[in-house]
Amino acid sequence: MATAVLIAPVPLLGMTEPAEAFTTHVVVVQGILRVDYDPGFSNRQSQAHTRGLYKVFRIRHHADPEPYVVSACAGDQTLAELTIAPKLYDEEVDVTMRMQLFRSGSCDRTNRIAGVSVGPADISKDETQRFTIPVGGRNSLDRAVAWFSVTHVVTPPLAPSDVTATRQSADRVTGLRHILVEWQDSSADETGYEIRNTNNQQTRRVGPNHTSYQWADLNPGEPQCFQVRALGTQASSEWAPTGASCTR
Repeated sequence: MATAVLIAPVPLLGMTEPAEAFTTHVVVVQGILRVDYDPGFSNRQSQAHTRGLYKVFRIRHHADPEPYVVSACAGDQTLAELTIAPKLYDEEVDVTMRMQLFRSGSCDRTNRIAGVSVGPADISKDETQRFTIPVGGRNSLDRAVAWFSVTHVVTPPLAPSDVTATRQSADRVTGLRHILVEWQDSSADETGYEIRNTNNQQTRRVGPNHTSYQWADLNPGEPQCFQVRALGTQASSEWAPTGASCTR
């Protein structure tokens, strides 16, 4: 028998860019694993062992991490093993869990006496779910239980750097003028960039891996100031620079 207490999902917001970018999803596991050894009718005393659970996964699309496997032994005979395996599905993290109980003379995995699987549990961005997974042997009082939480956080891409705004000469054919806004691509997982003119708050967007944008210069006699930020599937970086970069 296993129970899982789930917190209501948090709606996904701001998904304005394609989801195929390699945004980093951070999954944090924290909790406790306890195993109890029961000697039955022998002269030995019952024993218990508790250990902490802590694991940070950094997951990207098309790159599933290795499962988190942790074990605890009590009485040199009863072994509990917990496996937590997160996978990224679209923009949610699916987590499957398995608890197994073994009984042998050397606390190894040779004699499995019980096991239970839970999941997959769908965990949205900025959501925490809490789980209680007990397992016990049918013909003994050996048992184990895991109490833990799983939190899913999406990290925004890194903000661009070295933003500059340079007025260009008028086009010889059309006579149109542009401001060349340039920046350093600091992120490996952006889905695009957004450029903002802080004079009028207008914005423009370009795709990933771009490092410049030609902004139409409609007010050649006035300084124009710009900021740029990197876009992600669910979160964006801070605007850079903080005080904007202006033409001279």
